[in-house]
Amino acid sequence: MARTSHRAAKLDQLTSRCSTILAALVVLLTASVTAKYLPLDMEFSNFEKTMAECGTSMDSTFPRFNLHKPSTCESVLDEMQNGRRAGLDKPFLLDNCDIQWYTPSEACEVLANAGQVLILGDSFMRHFTNGMFVVLNGNYQDGALGYHLNSRVYTEEEALRWCSCENQFTEKQCRSHTMKFVGPHHYEITYQDKDFHFKWDEGPNGAVYIGTEECKRQRVSVAWFPAYKHHDLDIDFLEYVLGWSPRNVVIAGSALHAKLNGTDIAENLVAPLKALLDRAPGDNTLIVTGSHALGNAIKQAELSEAVLTVQTNPNVLAMNAHLAKYCKQHDIHYFDPFALSTNSSTFDGQHHSGAVNTLKAQMLLNFLAELQRKPSSKLTSAAQTAGAAIQDVATAVHTAATAAGGSGAAALTQPSTTAAGSAASAAAVDPTLHARRTGSLAGETTSSEKPSRRAHSSQL
Repeated sequence: MARTSHRAAKLDQLTSRCSTILAALVVLLTASVTAKYLPLDMEFSNFEKTMAECGTSMDSTFPRFNLHKPSTCESVLDEMQNGRRAGLDKPFLLDNCDIQWYTPSEACEVLANAGQVLILGDSFMRHFTNGMFVVLNGNYQDGALGYHLNSRVYTEEEALRWCSCENQFTEKQCRSHTMKFVGPHHYEITYQDKDFHFKWDEGPNGAVYIGTEECKRQRVSVAWFPAYKHHDLDIDFLEYVLGWSPRNVVIAGSALHAKLNGTDIAENLVAPLKALLDRAPGDNTLIVTGSHALGNAIKQAELSEAVLTVQTNPNVLAMNAHLAKYCKQHDIHYFDPFALSTNSSTFDGQHHSGAVNTLKAQMLLNFLAELQRKPSSKLTSAAQTAGAAIQDVATAVHTAATAAGGSGAAALTQPSTTAAGSAASAAAVDPTLHARRTGSLAGETTSSEKPSRRAHSSQL
């Protein structure tokens, strides 16, 4: 009887110790998860604060999303093309899935895996680029504004006051305040009588970095390259720039300056770019964008009747359809922002707000991440190469340790399939931890409830 009681006491003691150890492991795991995502949560909170400074919010502006968890869309581009808004300036709705909302650090990871990102085209594409800078800076209030404001129109103080929030995306006076590039290369563009003057310097001199320390560490490079018309495109110079990186993503689009002529854009912009990327060394990806929807507030005084006859949404749809067909025939990725921008306010009937351009950037990030998760994608090559290299090193160490007769060392250096697999999928965000979803679409606002700064845009 005494022996039985002793065994029971021992069992209770062992159970208690196991419970203590398990509780400690839970605490450590929780702390690890918290440590991993706390900075990202702070980045997201800071973005929400800057939206509040602009008189708006995530729920009233953007679609449902996942935080720190990959998109649930099988095809982001297809879902984007089939999405809709329930009313003027309502959040964009996806029927079958939710996108991931990328914080600055997460966006940096996707862009670093993609390689050098060059965005070519007109003012629509410049605003697309500025939307990416808003994401990388995690700042809806003035994330697209440059560090050195040298406009002849406003002083720096006036620029920050009049060109913040939605007005970062106005044309004319505020465009000279926005950033055009980030990364390890210096890029300068000036306008002189509509002629373009470029200056690119390879190397760290004059480099401009934004966003988090992770962006700087990974040397994220994003630049807008003006190509208003196909004859603005300098193929030889672009080929030189592509040589700066073994991986490049080129995103190209043109619309109004090409008179919404899809055939012209396909033959004189897209075709030369595809030929260049096909012959250029390294892994190069081409993404062609259609035009977003036009608004109804085009300034009659500034545009002739002939221009207004061309600049219509039926013509936009016809151009987009032609480009979509051309891209499908030539195995080119096609990014169509028309649905995303329909029922969204514009400043001048042509240029959309920060909400549309920031969402464009988020959609692009989701698409790039989708490509990086596909084994057949060029954009997975860097992660796969890194995983293979780690596996080779680990195998070599294991072989050397075994040959030396060190069984203990061999056990410690046995290659870990988990580690190698993790490295091979480094381009993808961890899909298993800390998912957040905003499900609610409450608190939606109409354009009349937007911040008062929007009213100033009518003067620009």
